[in-house]
Amino acid sequence: MKLQEKQLIGNYFKNLRKKKKISVYETRKQTGLSYKQISGIESGEASYTIDTFLRVSKFLGCSFFLHEKKGSSFDNDVLNDN
Repeated sequence: MKLQEKQLIGNYFKNLRKKKKISVYETRKQTGLSYKQISGIESGEASYTIDTFLRVSKFLGCSFFLHEKKGSSFDNDVLNDN
């Protein structure tokens, strides 16, 4: 995954977490991830497994739909919160 794509997803997770008024501490408790892992994901600096990605997505109540677009491998349109 490209850095730009990781940053897009990380920003989405962070903004959604803040919108829902969920602390990093609560995210840590519910996902089993460390502060460093969450910080790395939200900043787009960390690489993570699909399992980690799905744990955070499920906890935040969001889903992702990935599809190929001409000229782009990833797009804002794929991010949705329920």
